Amino acid sequence: MHIFNRNVVVGTILTLLSPLMPCVSLSAADEPAAAAAGVDSANRIAVPPGLTLDDAKAAVLEAAAFRKWQVLDQSGDKMIVFYNRGHMSLTLTILCQTEQVTIEVKQWDSNARVAKTQGRWLNNIRKDISDALVKRKALKR
Repeated sequence: MHIFNRNVVVGTILTLLSPLMPCVSLSAADEPAAAAAGVDSANRIAVPPGLTLDDAKAAVLEAAAFRKWQVLDQSGDKMIVFYNRGHMSLTLTILCQTEQVTIEVKQWDSNARVAKTQGRWLNNIRKDISDALVKRKALKR
């Protein structure tokens, strides 16, 4: 009985598929490809009842500042935020509404390792926005 090292198997598969990687697009418009990479291209976070649009915007800005994201543009209900670490970066468009905050990914990297890191960053900012909204709701009571 042979026991295979998972890293060797995954590495072999990636080596075999690497010539095909330039053909793979992981953009926000390509949701199935992004989902196949284990990440979701659009995230919706419910805004607790009783919070205003300004509360939602403030929660997003608080979360972005906490994670050291740069706010590139803030016009109306829409914000574009950017995070960069080393050679990896991620740009998000965040739409604030009174019912929900919607996060859209502007681009995914085609490198599986980088896309995994980007997915982790996305999960972190989503969690932080949700936490900031809950905190704002608790302070309003």
